[in-house]
Parts: sequence; structure tokens; C-alpha cells
Amino acid sequence: MSTPIIVTLANISKKYYYIYSLKTFREYASAFYLCDMSFANIGNMISGLLSRIIISGFHHDLTAISLLICKIKSYTMQFFMLTSLTRICLLPIDQYLPTCARIQWRQWSNIKTAHHLTILFIIGWLLHGILYLIYFDLAPSPGMDETSCASNSVAFRQYHTYDCIINLTCILPIFVSVFFRNLAS
Repeated sequence: MSTPIIVTLANISKKYYYIYSLKTFREYASAFYLCDMSFANIGNMISGLLSRIIISGFHHDLTAISLLICKIKSYTMQFFMLTSLTRICLLPIDQYLPTCARIQWRQWSNIKTAHHLTILFIIGWLLHGILYLIYFDLAPSPGMDETSCASNSVAFRQYHTYDCIINLTCILPIFVSVFFRNLAS
């Protein structure tokens, strides 16, 4: 079981080294955002898909048994998802800035700004994930004798459903992407 995980991590580290050793990915912000988004998508796929494979293949839901796995899965899933969607928002902004009429705004489209924004948003989403570590817990499933990984807090469930899922993962990325792509064209 540990061999495929080690091989996967080795392949990811080789791709990371190869991509960031290329000059294109070190000079252009848009290439950096795309590369960073692909690693966030890989993290999201590993954190979400691995538990689904264990549940479907082995009929063993670790998130319903272990509080630690429940909290870590909810934390990593939201972090990688929001990190990827942030890059989807930053790409059209970076596409717009070089075409902007204002010279001051054109200067913001560079790799240094991309690195700073990436670090800023990663820290922001890591801090945002603390809510998931606090509020996700092993809760009894309604009408069943089983537990599931969910939030017992009604306020947090409403925040997660309306603010996080609807606003942060649906409306905001679509609005920012469409708005700045129209400005760039």
C-alpha cells in the first residue's frame, strides 16, 4: 500500500522540479498560475479521491471512524479547492493587466506579484480551513446507527453551503473570470 503512494509522490516531485526548472514557468505569471493550479488540482484529487477509493473499494469509511481523518480530509479538500479556484480568478486578471491602458496597472503583471499573491492566498485559505478543523466532527447519521463526518453547527453548515460553496466556488470565480476576460478582449 505504501509503494504506490511513494511512487506517486516521487512522480509529483519530479514534475514539480521539471516544470519550475523551465524558463517559461519562472518568467510569466500566467504560466506560474497554471502550474500552481495543476498542483492544487492534484492535491484535491488525492485528498478526495483516495478516501472515495477506500470507501468504494474496501467498504471502509475512515472518515466515519477517525476524527483526525475526518478533520484532515475536510481541511485539505477545502484548501485545495479554493486554491485552485483562486488561480482561475487570478489568470484572467493577469491576462487583463498587460492590456490595460493605465501604465501603473500593467506593472502588476509580473512573476514577483504572482508569487506574493500565491503566498497571500495560500495563507488565507490555510487560515480559512481552521473553521473546518473546529466544526467538522463525527456526527450520528439521521435514522441510522452510523456516524459520518459532518458539522453539528447549524451556523457553520449555512456558512459552508451559502458562503463557501455558492459564493466562493460558483459565483465569484465565474464573475471574476467573465468580467476580466471581457475587459481583456
